[in-house]
Amino acid sequence: MQCKIEELPFLADFVRDNYVRDAADFKFFSPVFGDSFLTKYDAQAKLVNGVVTPTLLISEQKAITQRISEHYTTARNFVNKIERYAKMADEEKLLKISVSDFGFKGIRKELDNDNDEGMVNKMGELKQLADANREALEPMGFTPVISTELGTFITTFSDDVKAQKRKMDQHAKLIKDNAGEFDILWGMISNILKTGKVIYKEKDKSKLKDYTYDELIKKVHQKRQSEEDNGEAPETKA
Repeated sequence: MQCKIEELPFLADFVRDNYVRDAADFKFFSPVFGDSFLTKYDAQAKLVNGVVTPTLLISEQKAITQRISEHYTTARNFVNKIERYAKMADEEKLLKISVSDFGFKGIRKELDNDNDEGMVNKMGELKQLADANREALEPMGFTPVISTELGTFITTFSDDVKAQKRKMDQHAKLIKDNAGEFDILWGMISNILKTGKVIYKEKDKSKLKDYTYDELIKKVHQKRQSEEDNGEAPETKA
């Protein structure tokens, strides 16, 4: 199969549009393309779309992703706050370690790289260092309440990262278990493309691009990029 699995439903949409427009030519060419062909095609496209973008699973993943995004903002606030306390304590000669030993630079690197697991680990290390230096940091404002809030936050962050991985693994298994269904749809798409080329090389060469894989996949990429740029989740008709 030439097409990437995540692109298959989008390709199926474009191919369907062209096929429906030219259905009379296909039916005239071969009885294989009778009324039942489109019915079977639509059923298979719907099945594949349900595997590639399962509504409930995708919705759950989006909710977790949104929470993780919010965790990054909270993490940055904690880092800024604790760094300020550390610098104030350092200015008062209360710290027994240097400010750089807290690893603020490394944490911000993980933040910038959107490294979820790395962030959880780095935030855990920061809490350990802050707690170990509580005697110096408390007079600056790092209260036991803040330490507790940081611990609760790290646990919540970690739980969401693990939950997201579980959802991704679940989706990957769903795709693996339905590999044969993708091949069936691809076979139907391929049949339309190959037949369309034969029909329109003779009948209307201007339509050849509508049955050329490379041209169609460009349209798929453009559509997906446009939706991503607009902050939309890619959608298909199936």
